[in-house]
Amino acid sequence: MRKKLLLLCALFTAATGTWAQNNVVSGKTPTVIQSPIDPVNLTNITDGVTTGDENTASAAFANDADTNNKVSAKAVLFYFDLGESKELSNITIYWTAANANVYDVYVANEAPTDVASLSSLSPVVSEEDDTKNLSGKQSYNIEATGQYVIFYATKAYNDWGCKIYEFEVYDSSPVTLGSFTVSPAFVIAETATSLTASAFDNANNTYTNVKYQIDGENADLSETQTLSEGAHTITAIDTNNGEITLQKTIYAVTSAPAAKTGSKHVAIYTSDVTPTWTAEGGSVLGDDITFSDGGKAKIVNLKQVNLSAPAEADAVKNYNRATVAIFPVTDMATGAAVVNPGNLFKNFQEYQTGGLKAGEWNVVDFEISPSSESEDVISAFRVHNDTGNAIDVLIANVVVYYKDPNAFELTTTDGVATITGAVTASDVDDINTADAMVIDLTGVTTIDEVTIEPKHKNALIKITNGGTATGEKFENIADTKNLVYKTGDYIYPVAKLQFTDEAGEEFWNGEDSDAKFLETSTTGYQITRSIDADKWVTAYIPAETAIPTGISAYTVDEENTSTTQITFKKITGTTLAANTAYVLHNTTEEAINLVVDGTGYLYLEGEKDAVAIGETSVSSVGTIQTIKCDGSQYALSGGELKQIINGNIGAFRVYFTGLTSTGARAIFNDGDETTAIGTIKANGEVDIQSADIYNLNGQRVARPAKGVYIVNGKKVIFK
Repeated sequence: MRKKLLLLCALFTAATGTWAQNNVVSGKTPTVIQSPIDPVNLTNITDGVTTGDENTASAAFANDADTNNKVSAKAVLFYFDLGESKELSNITIYWTAANANVYDVYVANEAPTDVASLSSLSPVVSEEDDTKNLSGKQSYNIEATGQYVIFYATKAYNDWGCKIYEFEVYDSSPVTLGSFTVSPAFVIAETATSLTASAFDNANNTYTNVKYQIDGENADLSETQTLSEGAHTITAIDTNNGEITLQKTIYAVTSAPAAKTGSKHVAIYTSDVTPTWTAEGGSVLGDDITFSDGGKAKIVNLKQVNLSAPAEADAVKNYNRATVAIFPVTDMATGAAVVNPGNLFKNFQEYQTGGLKAGEWNVVDFEISPSSESEDVISAFRVHNDTGNAIDVLIANVVVYYKDPNAFELTTTDGVATITGAVTASDVDDINTADAMVIDLTGVTTIDEVTIEPKHKNALIKITNGGTATGEKFENIADTKNLVYKTGDYIYPVAKLQFTDEAGEEFWNGEDSDAKFLETSTTGYQITRSIDADKWVTAYIPAETAIPTGISAYTVDEENTSTTQITFKKITGTTLAANTAYVLHNTTEEAINLVVDGTGYLYLEGEKDAVAIGETSVSSVGTIQTIKCDGSQYALSGGELKQIINGNIGAFRVYFTGLTSTGARAIFNDGDETTAIGTIKANGEVDIQSADIYNLNGQRVARPAKGVYIVNGKKVIFK
């Protein structure tokens, strides 16, 4: 006679108070001896997924309408090989709604060959009531030793067949911290909030020998916590075994990106419209989060979530666009999708390169197909994540709206102004005042004969993706400066690029591209810089250029430079080399243009490596973009050499590091004669002046060493 499960549970309950378990079949695939379906699918039976879509659960036997799976001829027999004999304490089975209710589990030291080979064994688990519904978790405490765990089922509960989410076998290991949960996943920053944590041992039973930390500091989670904005690490530490620590991340947020607004925009979550949320494979968690600005967000444990809105909400069913702000705790890459009412999948990859990023707000704007449904409640959209188990996300600012494809719209994100719809003369002011280094016109439907002059003179105007021609759509702006097109990740000019190098004007810095250069091999580029009369300036140009008439050029004299003095010597050639540090002096009474013409890859990112000057610690650095300074940089500005503490140094300039801030000087030599001196004062400024230098004996000195000299009739100490 079979042993009753009730007796087994009573006999071995005491053992679980001291001992927990390790799942010894995790990752193993069982060997199938007998099954009513061929081939039987048990590949995922130990993958750790205990809930979700029953269609992806492992099938033990399939639907058989003729026999209702209730005959032994349709039984299933499989076993696990543990590799060696082990002491076992628990067997847990997670059934779908399609479950068996008559089955035995055996532990043996020999593998079964068929059903008959079980006759000499006694089951450690036995279910016999064919009226019971065993859907869900069934956990059996046992006490047995063996190498093989054998499962033999003969009847199913219903005619849906028999499917198992997870089959787990635990050995008798010391009880330790196995997992923990903490909620909520999101809190409002700088607001007292209650956190709830639950710990479980390695058999998934409640575990109390645990303490918690927040960001490395001990914390009593029974008390309210006030967290600053950002990510926070919650650590659970096993107080019986301090080497076992587990971590979770929660986020303190202040607000979400502003929602779209307009006469044809309906905020079906953040407004007074109350939507219906349902989740599949996850859950809609807790109450709404209300931000200080009044916006709302919903915490969702996301596998798939459906959001429905009342049809009377300003005819939502006829709208064809939607935006949603999503803040996931882990990355959502390929497989994350938005589904519209017509079940047309829209991958997030189409809207944001690399998918959705964890720990930050991701605003996704996507197209939905107009729905003809007339029910009182219609599906607004669904968000789907099929990359694995459900993850926690915060969903805010859900807006559906009607968008006329010809309606002008401009949005600016990360330095890119994206324009869609038809562009007319009335729209040009919006384009020309956009704070962006890339004006993206690839999505426009038509464009009138207009004059586009961006706020930033060096902005790029992108007109196509993947092509070279302006095409009929852009023929009205074909002569506009700095038109470019994008192929792959490279950006190519339509014609020669024209850049203006002047104070306050930035250069393109890789916006809308992972490549930090412009490919100008065919068209070339030109950078024009005006040097005012009698001005001293630094220059670091990307292409070899002729020295304009009236400009004197100086390079560093390495032999006569120290931490208290930089000496510059006038060059005798007629050209400026590319990527070389120069000081230029306009010796005339008129402004002079320095015009740099080049071709090839024009790199426009950051700064070049520092170049050491002689044997000193002084270095020169050429810039490609504006550089924020911290006080270690010295640069010429307005005819003076300054220590830049809280300012910026512009693009295509030179600065110096390693100088002594007090008492250092710059000397400019024309051949063997000193023509100008700049003395760095305590405040960092340098006066560049004519330099008639004499020693105390009245002799003119070309290269002064340390000592006292007469400069323009005054005593000057050179240190």
